[in-house]
Amino acid sequence: MKKIFVSKKINILIKVIVSIVVVIILAFTGFYYHVKHTVEAQHLAFSIHGQGWKKYISYDMLSDDLQEIISEEEFSDTDPKNKFRMYRKLENMIIDNRDQSEFYATTTGVKTPYVEFYETDGKKYRVDFRIDIDNHFGKMEVRNFCCHIHEVQNIF
Repeated sequence: MKKIFVSKKINILIKVIVSIVVVIILAFTGFYYHVKHTVEAQHLAFSIHGQGWKKYISYDMLSDDLQEIISEEEFSDTDPKNKFRMYRKLENMIIDNRDQSEFYATTTGVKTPYVEFYETDGKKYRVDFRIDIDNHFGKMEVRNFCCHIHEVQNIF
């Protein structure tokens, strides 16, 4: 009888230890993926800031809300006038109103804003961008693509 009682205790102890190990593995796995996605999003934001968004953001990366506002043709158009027209559509538009610290990354996290300059209809403009990046089921997603357009006298 004593041998059976000890055997049950050992079985329970083994199950508890295995359960604890599984919980620890799951916790570390979740933490690993959170850190991995944060680093990827921050790398994307810094790359956008340094070399422009056109090279790093595809239409598929836009959130469904942004895709309702911008067509794939508008997004892919390389003509400066049409690109500026798209920026006008996005001017001062914040779709996801969370605090910027709640996103995986944002282009406004860098000391100087990401800007582009345009000249259209004889006027010169500076376009400042706020691009907020989140993770959506393991995929980088642009939640906000907000443009602030300022008329300027001289581009440089």
